[in-house]
Amino acid sequence: MGYEKVFLASMPYITLPTIIVVLLHFCYHHRFYSTIMLEEIYQYYVHTTQAKGLQEEIVLFKHNVSSGLDYFFI
Repeated sequence: MGYEKVFLASMPYITLPTIIVVLLHFCYHHRFYSTIMLEEIYQYYVHTTQAKGLQEEIVLFKHNVSSGLDYFFI
């Protein structure tokens, strides 16, 4: 019975650190995966497929995302 009051009273002190930790975690992963995607865009096989006439969207989503997801599941 007394624990509920303590938990509700401590909520303002818990929310801000939780939001900060979640944002830092998100920012780290966003930077990591955007770097991976930029590395994949400049690979030779991507330039080869673009030179052969494949559309930009197909190259980006089929080749880069599938190659970039390898790092996600490691």
